[in-house]
Amino acid sequence: MADKMWFDYGMADIDRPSGVVQATPAAACRERQLLEQRFLLEKVKRNRQSLKSMKKQITIFSLVVATVTFWAGCQTAPTVVVTPKLVRCVVPTIIPVAETKEKQDGRQDKGGVEIAVVPVSYSAVRKDKTSLQRSQATGSTAIIGPSGNQVYVTETIDPELTAQPAKLQFAVRINNKLSRVFRCQGTVVQFNVAGKLIAFGDTDYKEFINGIVPPRNEMELKISGPLLSTIPEKGTIGLFLYDVVIEVDAAGNATKKANYEWYFNYTTQTVEEKAEVRTTSGYIDVLEYNRRIAQQLQAKRAAASLNRAQ
Repeated sequence: MADKMWFDYGMADIDRPSGVVQATPAAACRERQLLEQRFLLEKVKRNRQSLKSMKKQITIFSLVVATVTFWAGCQTAPTVVVTPKLVRCVVPTIIPVAETKEKQDGRQDKGGVEIAVVPVSYSAVRKDKTSLQRSQATGSTAIIGPSGNQVYVTETIDPELTAQPAKLQFAVRINNKLSRVFRCQGTVVQFNVAGKLIAFGDTDYKEFINGIVPPRNEMELKISGPLLSTIPEKGTIGLFLYDVVIEVDAAGNATKKANYEWYFNYTTQTVEEKAEVRTTSGYIDVLEYNRRIAQQLQAKRAAASLNRAQ
């Protein structure tokens, strides 16, 4: 009977008390009471152990949740690094030489065509060069990884200072005093910089050559020379217009041509500005990354096309 009660109370894995007398009903009752008391004590002990284990698990789970929440918050905030930088560029100063000044501030009147040449104004222009590329996440960001379909990228915004315009450039003002239309076509344009003749391929005078000025009208056209970065820091610039038609007959045929020339002193000064290079690293959506890369490539092609045009 005692063995049955021991299993009935679910205490089969607890050692049974030894030396229990089962001879009489009284003894059996006493043994039952002892078993009940021991069962209750053992149950309380096991409940306490179970409670401690549960509390420990809850504590560990709370720490894990807090850690994941913390790093997840860090992922949404990209890393930004700002580096000071000094940007500079060379800006030219161009002024007419004394001989050119004496000719009525650069205006030359030969026959029925008056032409004046004036250098354009140059300035230092600030612009940002932005580049985006995929990179490798490090530290905690690499441990957490992306959220969804994302890639880790680094965007660099690098400021630059450039002279504008980027080439030697002059404004040519034409006053047509003839009774016929004046056409610039047929005129030869030539630059001389610091005693060196500039190749025709480095001279842009398409706008000038295509110029047409009605009788008793004025027009301003542009002539561009070589890139500022390819010429010396100082020297003398000569701009020449050869075979300019200054007289025509009744049928509009050229009867007389003339040459025009101007000289300028050329010097440069360096302009500096304080700037910052900003580098941002973080996760962005793959579609957004592909869109921005396409824009970046398009901007590079446009810049290359503009440089060729200049």
